[in-house]
Amino acid sequence: MSVLVQYVLPVFYIAFLAFVLTYIKWLQRAGFAKRFIVIFFVAKCLAGFAYNWVAIHYIPNRGDIGPFFDDGLYMYHSFLQSPSTFFQTWSQSFKYDDFNALHTDSGFIKSAFEIIKTFHFLLNFLSFGSLAGNTVIFNFLTTLCFFYCWRFFREQLGRQGLVAGLVFFLLPSMFFYSSGILKEGLVIALLCLLIPLSQRLLTARVSVKRLLSFIFVFALLFVLKFFVAILWLFCMAVWWLMASLPKREWLVLSVCIAVAAGFFFYGEMLSPRLNFPEYLVKRQQEFLALPAASALPVKVLTAQPVSFVKAMPSSINNVLFKPLPGEGGKAMYLLFSAEMVLFWLGILYLVFKRKKEPLLPPKISLAIALLLFAMLNLWVIGLIVPNVGAILRYRSIFFPFLAVFVIIITGWQPHQGKTWLRLAHWVTGPKYSN
Repeated sequence: MSVLVQYVLPVFYIAFLAFVLTYIKWLQRAGFAKRFIVIFFVAKCLAGFAYNWVAIHYIPNRGDIGPFFDDGLYMYHSFLQSPSTFFQTWSQSFKYDDFNALHTDSGFIKSAFEIIKTFHFLLNFLSFGSLAGNTVIFNFLTTLCFFYCWRFFREQLGRQGLVAGLVFFLLPSMFFYSSGILKEGLVIALLCLLIPLSQRLLTARVSVKRLLSFIFVFALLFVLKFFVAILWLFCMAVWWLMASLPKREWLVLSVCIAVAAGFFFYGEMLSPRLNFPEYLVKRQQEFLALPAASALPVKVLTAQPVSFVKAMPSSINNVLFKPLPGEGGKAMYLLFSAEMVLFWLGILYLVFKRKKEPLLPPKISLAIALLLFAMLNLWVIGLIVPNVGAILRYRSIFFPFLAVFVIIITGWQPHQGKTWLRLAHWVTGPKYSN
């Protein structure tokens, strides 16, 4: 039975869910080839298996993958033994005295971990307690989220949207780190839902269904990573204001950044709970206290604004350009070094090939919102995270946003040669059109 659950069942789920993907109508209407969808999903599952294996065997605390799965499995067995006792215990997990999101040890922050454990618990009813089975089902769900967002890119950007999706969803670090059942995988899936939902709320008629969908997805993101959720809300506001004032985009952007900076550094004057600098100082201290074989030099923060300004050069350098080849002490980091070098070479190529035509207001407002969201999150990561492994994992969510910004702002479109047409046909099938 153990062999059946651990090995045979995951393979069955891969085959069955791949078959299901080929019969989802909105995916067919989105213009993606069935073979590409299936290959994408299977590759995600294989990446998930690899991520689990690396985490369990080579990362301290089994990369959190192991403990989360073990807790979910314990919950699953507890439910089977006594459902009434289980619900009494489980309900207590979400009862807290401290709901302050800026307290790193508050009940609100801990609720994110309880959600991941509960997610494993629910998946275990389908996988019968198999981590591999849970990973397959999880990647089926994230595949749907990814293609939902990719459809949005194609609707908004035309031929650029196909390239944007190829870069956004196939960037190796994002593809790899989003395949495991951890915060990163859940967060990027939720962001892929929020991007189209946000655009429709900002530009189309607001429906109850659309509004409730946005609230539900945003609430999940807020519980999992409240800082990311707040920044997304801020970037949505910038997006809407820039689109609403098409001739004053840069003035709007400047004012929004100035107001946000003032709120960030002096929000505690409105309420002691809004001491964001102190929160980041504590988060940095927590990371500095952790043992790490791949530590990077960082400026130790204080709650003063000048401390953040002084730390900015090293933080940007760490999060955007590390690890250099040979840095970090692990062979696996060479792969990420190669990815980083190719990423920035690709960015330089797009910049030199940029078109001179001005962008339409909807495109530039979307592009700036993506850039702002990426850079603010990357800045925070660079400030508080002092080791290579954690930086790679956390920044994997946000590099794709940076890449799509450059694709939009440069106006780059692929040359209609035989190679591109073959690739486009392989991704989209015979219905591909310009």
